[in-house]
Order: sequence, then structure tokens, then C-alpha cells
Amino acid sequence: MAHFHWGDRIRAGLELISAFAKPRLRLAFGRGLSPIPHPDPAPQGGLGVSFAHGTPPPQAPASTTFQNHRQQRALDPQPLVRRRVLGNRMPGQRNRHQMGTPTAGQFITELASRHRVLVIGGLAVIAHGFNRPTKDADVWLEPMDTPSAWADALEIVCLQFSGLSLHTLPDWRKVTGPEIATAAEEVGMVRVLGLDCPLDIFRQPNEFPSDCFDEVYERGTTNSDGTRLPDPLDLIITKLNTGRDKDLDDSRHLESIIRHRYRTLIPSASLDEVRHMFDRFLDWEVCQMALGSPSQDVRNFATDCLREMASEGDPFSQALLEDRKIPYQSPIPPP
Repeated sequence: MAHFHWGDRIRAGLELISAFAKPRLRLAFGRGLSPIPHPDPAPQGGLGVSFAHGTPPPQAPASTTFQNHRQQRALDPQPLVRRRVLGNRMPGQRNRHQMGTPTAGQFITELASRHRVLVIGGLAVIAHGFNRPTKDADVWLEPMDTPSAWADALEIVCLQFSGLSLHTLPDWRKVTGPEIATAAEEVGMVRVLGLDCPLDIFRQPNEFPSDCFDEVYERGTTNSDGTRLPDPLDLIITKLNTGRDKDLDDSRHLESIIRHRYRTLIPSASLDEVRHMFDRFLDWEVCQMALGSPSQDVRNFATDCLREMASEGDPFSQALLEDRKIPYQSPIPPP
């Protein structure tokens, strides 16, 4: 008889559930869709998150800390200061951040004072309330008109700090000059080293075409450092098809935020509003919410969606249609 470790049995059950419970996410860009309203928007402050070994509070305060062995600050709660880009430094001019090791937060704040910046990756997920560590920072810098313009903008900010270098895949090789624009076009990102933690700067994040930046930026919420935090629906898209367990965990947390919003909005939503919401995020649970709507049209629409998903093999949708108990308990290998 085969022997299974208890962890393997739980993991097998979760994988089976996830295979059918995965929601449909739709890239609704370029269609004039407004962002899904949040019934209880977060305060417009800084990212209340921590790096590795930190414990974020449930809501975002005005700053972000990097609680590693150096206990350095990662995102400084400085007010947004808009400055003109004056180009390269004049001969003999000192860097603005010449004393000590510059932080990722200082670099991001400087970048955001000159250009539009979205915080993505682990920092953004933590800012949405998920307690997990992260060892680096990720931002999406507006793509500019060309990769060369994007690279030039990034280099100007790098010149404000001492000891920085830019790297890219494969093997995090160092890039300089025209190689930065090539990396931006072919890889979609570069990594800044020399800060208190690695900082990945994207021109084109995972699963996003670069021309979607404007729409994602408009749907985001503003942080006190001048960056923006993407809507959970947009952030989930950057987590798709990576094959990493941490991205799967991040997606589950972000989905829980979306379902909470839908649970608040659907009871009073019109059919058009529900269509709009389902066009961006759809699974059997949000259909179940819509089945309780006072609108017959909304209930009929939810039923049609369930029929479509059931025809594709979703056992949860089929159970709802047949008024059966939802099959949360999946078969697990015997001990």
C-alpha cells in the first residue's frame, strides 16, 4: 500500500479544488471600462507594508519599513515633491543621495517625483493586506514612447544615487548604455542593484502589454510617496502563469478581496453593472452571490453563466444548478 505524508494529501486536495475553482480573469483593456468601485476605499496613504520578517498592519499607515538585519527604511514617508528633469548633473555636482546605502524607497520616491510609477509584486500584495515576506521591490515605470526614452529616464534617476548598477536576464548580467533600452524591449525589465534591496523596474510586466499602463494607473489608488497601488484585479494578472507557489497564494488573497467587494456591490447592482463586474472577474462564488439578487434579470444572467461554466466541467457550478451541496471536500488519497 502506498504511504502518503499528510502534507501531500492536503496539497493534492487543494490542487484538485483549484483546478476547478479558478476564476475567469479577463483583460478588459481598451474597452472603455471604468474601474469596479470599492465600497470601502483604503486611506490614501503610503504603503503600509514590511519586507522579510515584517508583520504588516491590517490597514496601510503612512510609511513602509524594511525590517531585515539592517533595520533600514524601504519607503520613506516623504511628501510628494514634483521636480523638473534637468538632465545629467553638472561637473562637480554631488549626488542628492551620497551618504550611506540608498534605500529602495528613496529611489522609488525619486522616480515617482519625475514619472508615473505603479508598485507591483510582493509589496503591492502586502499593501492589499496579505502578511507575507518579500526580499525585493517591484515597480512598473510608465513605458514612455520608446524603450530608449524609458532607459534614458531611468538612467537620469540612477545618476542621483551613488554606486548603483543595472542588470537584466539572463543571469542578471550588467547592462549599460544602449543595452538598457534593449533589455527594456526584449526582457521588459531591469534590476537596480546597490540599494538596500534589489529593485526590479518593469516596462512591461507579466501578461500586460505596455500600452495598458494608462488604464491600470487610472484604476490604482495614490500613495503618499507619489506611486500608485494597482487594483487587485489588475495585480492578479501580473501573477498569472508564473508557475510560482507564492504567486498562487498572492492570487488567492487578491481574489478574496474581489469577492468581498462583489458581495457588497452585487445586491444593489443593475444588470449592466453585474455584466461589467463579471466581464472582469467570474467564478461560481460570484455567481452564487448574484443568485440572491432582488433582480430577476441578474439572477437569470448568473444562471446562464453557471450553465456555461458547468458545461466546461466545473463541478461547483453544476452543484449550484442542481441545488446540491458544494463539493468542498475533494477526494484525498488514503493514509
